[in-house]
Amino acid sequence: MDCQKVIGDYNKSKTPEDQFHIRIDVHMGEVIHTANDVFGEGVNIAARIEPKADPDGIAVSDVIANACWNKVPAHFQSMGRLPMKNIANPPDLFKAYPIEQQSAAKVAKPGTVPAASAGGSAPGGVFKI
Repeated sequence: MDCQKVIGDYNKSKTPEDQFHIRIDVHMGEVIHTANDVFGEGVNIAARIEPKADPDGIAVSDVIANACWNKVPAHFQSMGRLPMKNIANPPDLFKAYPIEQQSAAKVAKPGTVPAASAGGSAPGGVFKI
């Protein structure tokens, strides 16, 4: 969240053609590490989460949202369980926001799958940490 804030502050003083925007994703899973590469399902899931983040936004898997519960000054808005290429059981995804950024969405505890997202349709609510 600090990275996105610094980039946002930088972009405020730049013309549109001099700005840059990134998407951040965070996932935790098993990986295989060699001298020159990292691969495995954890890497594949992380690669599939990144394009689901908003530009200038952060998307995290349910594993990360649950690990952050009561430890990180943030709140998370459910994106539901979105399909991911070659991932049979994709994790629930959440948009991450700094705690000072408010959302009008319903607040929910992490680890709960909103009814609307169980079938992969509309996103669910938000929970605060």
